[in-house]
Amino acid sequence: MANLKSILKKEVQDYIDANINADITRIVLSKPPFTDVDSKTLAQQVEAKRKAKSKLPSWFKSQKIIYPKNINLQQSSSELTANYKAKQINGQRIADLTGGFGIDTYAFSQSFSKVDHVERNSELSEIVQHNMDSLNVTNVKCHAATAEEFLKTQHEKFDYLFIDPSRRDASQNKVFKLQDCEPDLSRELNFYLSKSEKVYIKTSPLLDLELGIQQLENVESITIVAVQNEVKELLWLVGQESQKDINIKTVNIKTNGTQESFDFNRSDKSIEFSNYAEPQKNDYLYEPNASIMKSGAFQYISKYFNLRKLEVNSHLYTTSKKDQNFPGRLFKINQILDYKPKLIKKELGGKKLNLSARNFPIKVEDFKKKYKIKDGGKTYAFLTTTISQRKIILICDKIN
Repeated sequence: MANLKSILKKEVQDYIDANINADITRIVLSKPPFTDVDSKTLAQQVEAKRKAKSKLPSWFKSQKIIYPKNINLQQSSSELTANYKAKQINGQRIADLTGGFGIDTYAFSQSFSKVDHVERNSELSEIVQHNMDSLNVTNVKCHAATAEEFLKTQHEKFDYLFIDPSRRDASQNKVFKLQDCEPDLSRELNFYLSKSEKVYIKTSPLLDLELGIQQLENVESITIVAVQNEVKELLWLVGQESQKDINIKTVNIKTNGTQESFDFNRSDKSIEFSNYAEPQKNDYLYEPNASIMKSGAFQYISKYFNLRKLEVNSHLYTTSKKDQNFPGRLFKINQILDYKPKLIKKELGGKKLNLSARNFPIKVEDFKKKYKIKDGGKTYAFLTTTISQRKIILICDKIN
C-alpha cells in the first residue's frame, strides 16, 4: 500500500469521493493522476469506501479514514453488530485480541475506559491507530503483535478479552468449527481465562450451539445476532466457573435501529409442548425470526406466547389473538388452499406472491416455475404441512 500520508492528501481524498461509483476496473487500468499513489491503491480505497457506505455508515461519513485490503473489510463486523455487542458488556479494560480493521475496537471504546487493539499485521495496526486518531478516540492503544505475544507482556487481569477467531484456513477457504479456526479456542481457552475474568467470543452463525457449549468451558450466555432476519454472528460469554444453566439471548436488528429481542434459559428448551392445531381462516400466523430459529426454542416460544404449532417441523404458529410483541413476522390468514395442482393453478397461477416454504415437499423456486408465479405484491403465501400431514398453502396479509 502507498504511504499512508499520501492517501490522506486532500486531492487524493477528493479523487476517492469523486469516483465512489466509478468502475473499479477502469481505475486500475487508468494511469494514476498522482505520482505517489498507484492505481491499484486508489481502486482499493474507492471499492472499500463504497462498501463502507452501508456496512459502516459513520466511518463512511468521517474524514481521513484509511481503508484496508478487501479481505480485512469483509471479515470485520458491521457497525450495527459492533455497536450491539459493545452495549452488552462494559468495564475498565478490554483487549480486542483479533483486532482486524478495528470496528469492534471502536465500539468497545464507548463502553470501556481502556481498549487494547491487538493485530499481528503491522500495516493494518498502523491503519487502525490512524483511524482512531481521526475519529478522536483517545482510549485505544494499538499493538502490532499476536494475541499470545501481547498477553505475555500483561501482568494484570483484564475485565474482558474479545476474540473473533479467523474463519479461513491456509487455503483461504471458509471454516466454522472451533478447531478449524485460528486461534483454536477448543484447546486454548484456558490460557485466555488465566488472563481475564471473562472471555467474549464471536463465532460463525453456522456453529452448532450444543457443540459450542461442549467445546467452550463455563459458558454463561449465548447471544444470537441477526440483522434484517439473517443470523450474522454468535456471541459467547465465558467466565471462570461452570454454570447450572445458560442464558440464551436472541436479537434481530433492523436497519431502522429497532430490535426484536427474546431471552430464555437453555433449560427452557427442554420443555415439552404439544399444543398442535390446524390453522383456521382469519387466524393470525406467527413466523419466528432467524435468531429464534437458530436458537431451537420451538416448543418454548409456543408455550411462552400461548400459540398453536402447525406441525413438529413446520415452525409456524397460529392463534386467534394478535400479539405485536412476538419476535418475528405476523400475518392474517385470508385463505387456506389444499395442495391440489388444479386448484393451485386456478387460484394462484400467474399471480404475484411473496412465497415461503416451511416443511413442504416442493422447493419455492420449483413451485414458482410450475405455476408461473412472480415475486412481489402485497400478498404472502406459505407452503407448509399441518399436524394431520395435510399439505396446504396459507394466503396471508402481512401485519408487521
